[in-house]
Amino acid sequence: MKLEELANTEKELYSVVTSLGGTLKEKEKHLEKLRVFEEYYKVHQAYAQLHVNSLEALKRALFLSWYVRVEAPALTGIRELDITAEHDIIKTLDEKLKHNKIDYELEWMLSHYATWDAVFDDFEEYKTFQSRLGHTSVEMPAFIDHSIMKERGQMGIYWSFISLLG
Repeated sequence: MKLEELANTEKELYSVVTSLGGTLKEKEKHLEKLRVFEEYYKVHQAYAQLHVNSLEALKRALFLSWYVRVEAPALTGIRELDITAEHDIIKTLDEKLKHNKIDYELEWMLSHYATWDAVFDDFEEYKTFQSRLGHTSVEMPAFIDHSIMKERGQMGIYWSFISLLG
């Protein structure tokens, strides 16, 4: 799948998530029944297949790895991800960090992720990644282009929302 298709799939899945009412437990049961968790697992797998050659896929995959750890599944549609795929993604990121091959956007995203304690402790063997999380304080830009973000799946939805809060 291409990035545009994955973003569209994410938007469709997220629209299911946001359309549900009830308690978190009830929503989670509905999402399970509708196979949203399973479909989001596949989306992450697709990003994992693309991440080595696409910084955008790496960003989206990393976002999903972070988001599954900090937000309730009933609010995101994401419940679990393939840990092997996650390790592959973090390993690639670790290498990119070692060689300074990331952009400003990924830098401020990492700063944001670092504000949550112990989120990425499962990946302690990736020393450059862990060090960067512990020593980064790049500010999110004052302006985020919402028209571009809306084409970037749930990651774009999240960053657009966060930018409106600031």
